[in-house]
Amino acid sequence: TAKPVAKLLGDYPNLVFLVSSFDHRELHTFREVDQRTAVAPLFHKWQDQAIQIAQDLSACCVNVAARLATPERCKLMREQGLAVLAYTVNSASSANKLKGMGVDGIFTDRPDLFIRE
Repeated sequence: TAKPVAKLLGDYPNLVFLVSSFDHRELHTFREVDQRTAVAPLFHKWQDQAIQIAQDLSACCVNVAARLATPERCKLMREQGLAVLAYTVNSASSANKLKGMGVDGIFTDRPDLFIRE
């Protein structure tokens, strides 16, 4: 899907996208076609080569399952210039805990739970 997605995104040059996938080979294919759009590898299991994978993709960030986020991993990734985004976080308390560990952002199924009045 990398090439069709790159072509589609090219039709919307004024919008900002983040392309993310568990299939890092597809991200490499995407990157060959589109060097402009931000990309981020997704990880559901920790891989010691996560930083190298992200750097090889010229990624802006690394997307990890929330359970994989630790202060040490976040620090290591941030030292390499990579933001850390965690998925799937559906409570404010979990989001705050992750923020305290150094996570830069979250993915959620429940944005309504994060609305401040």
